[in-house]
Amino acid sequence: MTQPIVNVYVLGGTITMAPGAKGITPQLTGDDLAAGLPALKDSAQLKVHTPFLKPGASLTMDEIAQVARDMAADASAAGCVVVQGTDTIDETSFLLQLLYSG
Repeated sequence: MTQPIVNVYVLGGTITMAPGAKGITPQLTGDDLAAGLPALKDSAQLKVHTPFLKPGASLTMDEIAQVARDMAADASAAGCVVVQGTDTIDETSFLLQLLYSG
């Protein structure tokens, strides 16, 4: 049986934070996060994207609009998951709901 394709977009925020030379900053990519959950590949074929690694409050409307365009451009995907920290996830979700036309 063919697994569904799921696009995962990692934008940064708390979930991607790690200690580094400049303190605790977004550093973990989508691939880093997916590697921590190897059982995910048993459920779906993941296409992991890390367009940004920024604190959630630093994401711009233009950047979120680009994510919405990228999501809509891949008609082969059964779904999309957006991962970011908790600071602005509700605002990001609302904006994506307004912009996404997939």
